[in-house]
Amino acid sequence: TSCAMIGVSSALRMAAGSCDGLVLTDAGAVIADGAAGDVLTPANLKAVYGVEARVELGGDWPSITVLHRVGA
Repeated sequence: TSCAMIGVSSALRMAAGSCDGLVLTDAGAVIADGAAGDVLTPANLKAVYGVEARVELGGDWPSITVLHRVGA
């Protein structure tokens, strides 16, 4: 038996650590979907949130460090 749950969160670390798959959207458009490592990439975070970030996947929860805003 399988089960699906849909939730909305801006807590990226929590979502990545709690869910098997993620969907990243921007203004209603799907930017990326799949496993956390495929969705939470520096390029996707830059495109959606306008930040340069370092993403480290490992352990139960990923580490996302915002380095600076783009254009700042």
